[in-house]
Amino acid sequence: MPVRHGWLKHIVKGLETDAHIQYKVHFWGSVYWLVNLPAVLLLYFFFPGLWVKIGILITLVYSVYANFATDYGGMSAAMASFSPVIPPEIPLEKEEK
Repeated sequence: MPVRHGWLKHIVKGLETDAHIQYKVHFWGSVYWLVNLPAVLLLYFFFPGLWVKIGILITLVYSVYANFATDYGGMSAAMASFSPVIPPEIPLEKEEK
């Protein structure tokens, strides 16, 4: 008998449509990347044989920053959708009087 993964569609749907779930996922993603940054720096400075000096350090710092910024941006977008008030549209053209 094949195994069904019906529960997975509920998780995916929640990630696609529920701003509160999106916020939680991005919040914990941000925490994860913030915790990783000191670990990366400790490995770089205390075990220099494991790292190819400056190139790897810069690549890792940029990678951690990029992932944190993405998750933080996602949290911000999810928070913006919590409000029931729709923000006003930004006019693309000036109105003529």
